Amino acid sequence: MSPREPAASALPTVPLRKIVFIKRGRFSGINQFVRQELERQFPGHELEEIDVGLDLLKRHPHLLALNWLHVFAHYGWAIATRRRPLGMCFYYTPFIARQIRRLLLAHLAPRSSEFAFSFVTQSLFNAKIPGLPHFLYTDHTHLANLRAPGFDQAFLATREWIALERETYRDADRLFVMGENARASLIEQYGEDHRASAVSTQAIIRTPRRRP
Repeated sequence: MSPREPAASALPTVPLRKIVFIKRGRFSGINQFVRQELERQFPGHELEEIDVGLDLLKRHPHLLALNWLHVFAHYGWAIATRRRPLGMCFYYTPFIARQIRRLLLAHLAPRSSEFAFSFVTQSLFNAKIPGLPHFLYTDHTHLANLRAPGFDQAFLATREWIALERETYRDADRLFVMGENARASLIEQYGEDHRASAVSTQAIIRTPRRRP
């Protein structure tokens, strides 16, 4: 080694930038695939995974209890008349959508400089962190249900929740959907014509490489 060349130990250490992957549950196995592809496509980045149910909400049991009150306030009649299953209600209250966003911001916003970008699956909550490139993948939109023949209006979320869903799409820097039906819904029902792409699950992961 030349005397003018610094020793390796003297060189500054550049910390690896992270990717934050935000999800809820298994999502029919898609979340596990997305995680594997993120790790494969970005080997130089540390992956931080957050499950909003296990990592955030379960640490705040009072929010879970309060949300069940909101569930029955919004959907109680549909549940009582068996037109809407109880399991299809919990994440469709404006209350829980706002609480998840609040918890995510508190957990991630102070550390936003650590991350290259964020990636979220599904559109049940807004995971955008200010100043951080944000990518969203979902297999459907809520309003796309209205296109289904014989759709029961009891399954439609409240107007307030749908307004929050619109914000979730609007705040993403890029939207990826599974198939043309979901893309058509984003264009025609949400006005997201220039940022929505119908792609395969594997193709979604390759795109963010150019964005951060």
